[in-house]
Amino acid sequence: MNLSFVVIHAGTFRMGLEIGANEAAKRYGGESNWYDNEQPRHSVTLTRDFELATTPVTRGEFAAFVAATGYQTEADVDGYAQIYNGTKFAKTPGRSWRDPDFMQTDDHPVVCVTHKDATAFCDWLSRQDGRRYRLPSEAEWEYAYRAGTDDAWTWGNDPAAGVGHANCADATAKQTYPTWTTFDWSDGLLNTSPVAAFKPNKWGLFDLAGNAWEWTGNWFAPYSADAATDPTGPADGTHRVLRGGAWFGAPLSSRAAYRSKVSPGYRGSNVGFRVLREID
Repeated sequence: MNLSFVVIHAGTFRMGLEIGANEAAKRYGGESNWYDNEQPRHSVTLTRDFELATTPVTRGEFAAFVAATGYQTEADVDGYAQIYNGTKFAKTPGRSWRDPDFMQTDDHPVVCVTHKDATAFCDWLSRQDGRRYRLPSEAEWEYAYRAGTDDAWTWGNDPAAGVGHANCADATAKQTYPTWTTFDWSDGLLNTSPVAAFKPNKWGLFDLAGNAWEWTGNWFAPYSADAATDPTGPADGTHRVLRGGAWFGAPLSSRAAYRSKVSPGYRGSNVGFRVLREID
């Protein structure tokens, strides 16, 4: 499988609530409670270079894995996925990555996959060439999103400047869902788009904001104010961390610092993943 990767060099960054976030909150509804799990901001050092896939895993790539291994996703086994019904993501019989209730082609991000499904894909890749593939840690993911900046979004601190940079909830979505909190611009899309259809961040990574939420390797836990080195989170827990927002994502949830926590068995039509390849 010919996945594309970018080398991410070791370094130190400030993880958590970013400069300008409060101003963005005031503009988009003042939802200050969204920031609770992003604080306190703290210094994180990553000591090893790694390679991160330039895009989320696509339907076509995931289909190749399924064809090669006979793997059945948790949605396949259980007979349902969580699909947006106009109010919430609800258990919907018969839905899975094969049919998330909207049209996709093989170059769209795979969705309706659980944390276990994403890990199984990574393990399969590892067996193919003897190198270790895995989900990025939450810290590795945010470090890559920020790409050496302190900006709120991949394109900067002005939400209005995001047109062409991310497939998020916007004026197009608001026509169908008028109660949504959205960006002011319009990209003509309601659900997922082909990966890399929008501009990359400064390190050449696509779709870190929007398109599909991305699983990380972390169990969720509150932040500490202490500086951390190569943090991977707690050894266990009840919720896994998602990052990046999605086609469904409001402006606040597509920011660098935003953290979402869900059951590892969640298989929503807004959730996918990208892979990290370790450098020996």
